[in-house]
Amino acid sequence: MKQKEKIKYPVFTVLLIEDNPRDTQLIQEMFSGHRQARFNLVCAKRLSTGLNYLDREKFDVVLVDLTLPDSLGIDIFLRIQAKVPRMPIVVLTSLDDERVALSAVQKGAQDYLVKGHVDSHLLIRAIRYAIQRKRVEERLRASEERYRHLVELSPDTIIIHSQDKIVFVNPAGCKLLGARTSDELVGEPMLSIVHPDYQNIAKKRMQQIIEKGEEIPLMEEKFLGVDGRAIDVEVGSIPFIYQDNPAVQVVVRDITSRKELEKLKDEFVGTVSHELRTPLTSIREAVSQVLDRIHGEITESQEEFLFVCLEDIDRLTRIINDLLDVSKIEAGKIKLQKKLVNLTALAVGVKSIFYSQAKEKGLEIRTIFFKEELEVYVDKDKIIQVFINLVGNAIKFTQSGHVGISIADKEGYVECGVFDTGMGIAPEDLPKVFGKFQQFGRVAGPGIKGTGLGLSITKGIIGLHRGKIRVESRLGKGTKFTFTLPKYTTKELFREYVISNLKEAIKRGMPLSILIFDIKNFQTLFKSLGRRKATFLMQGLEGLAKGNLHRKEDVVVKDAGAILVVLPETDKENAFMVAGRLQQIFDEYLSGEKLDKQVEVVYKITNFPEDGGTTQELFTILGW
Repeated sequence: MKQKEKIKYPVFTVLLIEDNPRDTQLIQEMFSGHRQARFNLVCAKRLSTGLNYLDREKFDVVLVDLTLPDSLGIDIFLRIQAKVPRMPIVVLTSLDDERVALSAVQKGAQDYLVKGHVDSHLLIRAIRYAIQRKRVEERLRASEERYRHLVELSPDTIIIHSQDKIVFVNPAGCKLLGARTSDELVGEPMLSIVHPDYQNIAKKRMQQIIEKGEEIPLMEEKFLGVDGRAIDVEVGSIPFIYQDNPAVQVVVRDITSRKELEKLKDEFVGTVSHELRTPLTSIREAVSQVLDRIHGEITESQEEFLFVCLEDIDRLTRIINDLLDVSKIEAGKIKLQKKLVNLTALAVGVKSIFYSQAKEKGLEIRTIFFKEELEVYVDKDKIIQVFINLVGNAIKFTQSGHVGISIADKEGYVECGVFDTGMGIAPEDLPKVFGKFQQFGRVAGPGIKGTGLGLSITKGIIGLHRGKIRVESRLGKGTKFTFTLPKYTTKELFREYVISNLKEAIKRGMPLSILIFDIKNFQTLFKSLGRRKATFLMQGLEGLAKGNLHRKEDVVVKDAGAILVVLPETDKENAFMVAGRLQQIFDEYLSGEKLDKQVEVVYKITNFPEDGGTTQELFTILGW
């Protein structure tokens, strides 16, 4: 027969400091009658005796009366706490001294018990909870110590601020800001280390974190060192609890070196653009003049060599242009100038560009359009560049058969394809197609030679449009590139403009204003004027707005019954001036068209950072 296992109950060693024999005996009886725990009780009648015990022995908990022969009140607790700061202490008190007991709890006692109101169950529970809470506190303290150790060693700057005051800076932060010790920074306003150009943004960010408890992702800013120098930084902020108070933890990375490298790269690209393209233009013009025999006759041999020179000049120009495009895409410095574009008409235009080249090779260029007109908001020049890259490659690597362009209307997007019956791409090369400086199926000899950057640029442009591109190919059978472009409503497009410009405004610490000119009761007006006249009206207003906003950064979008305007780097005061000028121009136009009695245009303005720090906040003010 299996022997029943003996239950092992926990054993607690308790120091009781109590001078009243009756209370001591009562507590002993409570401990001895408990069945699910064992208690080793050590008793002391004076504080000095109890402190001596604490020097010699290890206890799980201390029970102490706050009235002893050699000490009185809160001083008893404080002396025990100083002796054993990590030991749980439960205070025993009379009803009259409950206020003193509460004071002890505020200073770190785990609990207090009122004599005459304690039974065995309450006493044991208080001891167990006191021990457990102290263990949790110790684990938390150890965790905080580990955190502080990691923070101290972190190469990133870590700053904690509470109620807009800096309360902690790690050594990396002191080094970044040029402070000898953290004492130079602790207690200072958080905004004192933020560059003036970014203080409005920093205020909004702090408010957003504190009020909404939201984490703010990394964004570029400028800080100020203690010596006043500007420091390029990347800042991320999260809500935090520091010493039991709500706070904000800021992680800061010094990006000065990265900014310097970006500047050097931009300067290099600019130098390449100016210093190489300008002389190349002159060289090409000189060679062309000689080939055109403007400066006299040339031999056939000379003509042949000059044509080779002309081809290489053009190739070098393409390499420079491609390098510039790749560099701008990677640096995120290409800004799309989107407008409504008929893709089928655009594709027909691309077809005409390659008509002669295809005819010379005996190739047919086919088009497959599912609609005669298919309008999408895109950057026209960039999408033409995509089609030219793809169709040019298709013709280059197709010796017989045809090259095709297809455009199909899908749910939520437009699908464009460029296909051929050329030599195809090997399966092992397909994953590398969109890489830089990749060329497949290239043959030696004369003819147009590529840079190996065209498809990388193409993918980058499609990505900027939030589209996707893929390739299918079979050796000897042909290749098909398919890319998608999302369809936008006017409001979606406008929202996209605002989001992209707001990101730039936050990044650069610049203002951004948004204007909406509404046609009052447009639906009723639409019915009374008719579709044709209402459309003409909106086109006229849109044209006036575009014609009177001379900066290329400004955006004007026409919606049903509204003209939407984005004004980067424009504060609210100047936005009101722009709005007033446009309002006057609109009124004059309506008067000239004899529509001033029927049509009323009103405007609304919102501004970053004055009115809001997020797209949603700005659109809420506009009533979107």
